Amino acid sequence: MKYLLTMILSAMASLPLLAMERDRSSVRCDGGHIRHGMDKYQVIGRCGNPRAQETISGDDQVKIDRLVYKFKQSPKAPLIIFTFRGGKLANITESR
Repeated sequence: MKYLLTMILSAMASLPLLAMERDRSSVRCDGGHIRHGMDKYQVIGRCGNPRAQETISGDDQVKIDRLVYKFKQSPKAPLIIFTFRGGKLANITESR
């Protein structure tokens, strides 16, 4: 019973975290519409320089790049994370 209660409380505690991120199919920057399949340079050309970026790669792995943007200055404005696999935009995530 104690184990079940712990599992339920743990699951309930993680619900707000799940609500903090969501996938997006597209985003609009000042320079235009961003959608899956675009390359990193097209995104930078339309949205400007990112706040942060990282490259993840390893031997025999597809290169993964991430660009992080915050389009509004409000403290409550979400971060938009663009994830590129093999040079093409594969995922757009909004994170609060």
